[in-house]
Amino acid sequence: MAVGSSMVPARIANAGVAGYLLAVTIGLAVGVSCAWTMWTVGKVIGNRIRALPDAVHEKYFRLLYLGAIFWILLTGMFGNVASFLILRLAL
Repeated sequence: MAVGSSMVPARIANAGVAGYLLAVTIGLAVGVSCAWTMWTVGKVIGNRIRALPDAVHEKYFRLLYLGAIFWILLTGMFGNVASFLILRLAL
């Protein structure tokens, strides 16, 4: 998501090969950092959910997945904004 959305500003600016490579690099950096954050937070919250009674597991895991979907969309926005700002400075 981050790589795809980071390429949009490069396409709009007709940045050329160097601009696309910069946009992909930015997208990868944002994507990896956001994936690591989501993985770490998911492990911590998952361990806390497992400590709760079995009756509430499903409800909390559904909320965890909903949060993951929101985080993925936010990652796309981060990739787009970061790429836009850095390409604006570089070009």
